[in-house]
Amino acid sequence: MYVLTTAVERVRRRGFLDALRREPVDRAREMFLESLPDDVRRVASPKETEALLIRVRALSSDPRHRAVTGHDVKAAFAIFLLVVTSTLPPSIPFLLIDDVALAMRISNGVALVMLFAVGARLGQYMGRSPWPMAFAMTAIGAVLVAVTILFGG
Repeated sequence: MYVLTTAVERVRRRGFLDALRREPVDRAREMFLESLPDDVRRVASPKETEALLIRVRALSSDPRHRAVTGHDVKAAFAIFLLVVTSTLPPSIPFLLIDDVALAMRISNGVALVMLFAVGARLGQYMGRSPWPMAFAMTAIGAVLVAVTILFGG
């Protein structure tokens, strides 16, 4: 899925650049300004945006352009490994314990501990205190576990 979405975005951007080159200057300017994030549009002067548009229109089109690169495949494989390694710890209780109900409760506990750790790391990544995000992720996970148990899981 990662490779597909990356390829679609890359082809979409390439088409946008081709349209900027192909369209008349006034229409290209309008398209270019619409594509800029609001924050950039607010701080960029008309001269700066015009200079950028001229430079973008001057870019040559690469006929050897590939929609999928080796980097995309490597990134997709890394995502696959991340998903597999993140689902392995909650699965281990089912391999080691015969009582399914007990294994499920232990698995839920492991998942909650993992959510706490991921939440704390996410809080740090955001440049904030790790604790609120860690507790929020754990609380969301606990609600999901409770709902699952209520529905017989």
